[in-house]
Amino acid sequence: MKYRNRVRSRISNLKDPKNPSLRRNVLCGAILPSLIARMTAEEMASDELKELRNAMTQEAIREHQMAKTGGTVTDLFQCGKCKKKNCTYNQVQTRSADEPMTTFVLCNECGNRWKVCAQLGVSRLPKPSLALGGWQSPLKWCQGGWVRVHCPPWALLLLQFC
Repeated sequence: MKYRNRVRSRISNLKDPKNPSLRRNVLCGAILPSLIARMTAEEMASDELKELRNAMTQEAIREHQMAKTGGTVTDLFQCGKCKKKNCTYNQVQTRSADEPMTTFVLCNECGNRWKVCAQLGVSRLPKPSLALGGWQSPLKWCQGGWVRVHCPPWALLLLQFC
């Protein structure tokens, strides 16, 4: 049974139209028959599938690292998907040291994740809204979206140049 499954795997990988390089390498002798008999499914995968697996692995590593650091539970962010305010956020220095920190927000209700652009203490709203909802911070239109200002009054002058 195990032998039959391995043969089916080799045949389907060789017939895969999205993986012409494997077929070409076997036909021209770059991959010996003894080597293809020992290859794993990951080794036979197309370049596109290898890139997809690598991207998924990197994303899983990043999410795992963010989960280890925990996060801060807050109601300052509203999820654009479920509209709830039960969120956890992490701030990470993703660019150079002179750039502001990037805030990653996770909705604790539905699991939606998004990134918040932070400039001078300004956070982008997931959905542009003029309703303050009890929050008395001013809103300002900046770079194609409404932003809620969380900064001292003197910084509001700087925001006029966004």
